[in-house]
Amino acid sequence: MTRGHERRGDGGGGKPSAGKPKAGRPKAGGAKATGAKSGGRKGGKPSSDSARSGKPKPAGAGRGGAADRRSSDRRSAAARDTRDARPDATRGVAREVTPIKPSGPFVELSRIVHAPASAVFRMVNDPTKRDWAPERLYRITSALPPRFARLAFPDGSQAAIAIVRQGNTRTAVSVEHTMLPESVDADVLRRRWNDALAALSEALDSDWG
Repeated sequence: MTRGHERRGDGGGGKPSAGKPKAGRPKAGGAKATGAKSGGRKGGKPSSDSARSGKPKPAGAGRGGAADRRSSDRRSAAARDTRDARPDATRGVAREVTPIKPSGPFVELSRIVHAPASAVFRMVNDPTKRDWAPERLYRITSALPPRFARLAFPDGSQAAIAIVRQGNTRTAVSVEHTMLPESVDADVLRRRWNDALAALSEALDSDWG
């Protein structure tokens, strides 16, 4: 009896031993987790490589885009050069405020006037207020009120008048008379301009002094 019972026990009719794993169905949770992982690879968001490859390339990308940018930069530089080379009245007047020293004979002098810069410019610009000038019959060829005026005289000479404000009623007036004819004595012309600026200061002092 003892041996027979032992054989039936060895024949597998009884319960499996504790050392062997159970061969039951996988847990539902495990199946869901597997499905989630599988879905993440197939049905989820695409990877970064696929996202990058799916987006359209911006215009100008690649070698062609770099060439277009270089061509655009060259065109912009050419446009700037053309714009700078184009004559401009404002730039021309600004250059005349600080004129280049002439190579021929010229007369240069300055004086402090106790009047506003606008009042000084009015005396230079107004044809009815030119009694102070060494020659009344001049015309203004360019101006930047109230800081600058260029005068042209009948003999072909020119004078640049710079007006620099140094206070509410204090102004520096500078004269540079150039393109003098050979018949003109520079020393005599300098004395005439000195007397003219004195007359200008006296005329303005009566109103602003």
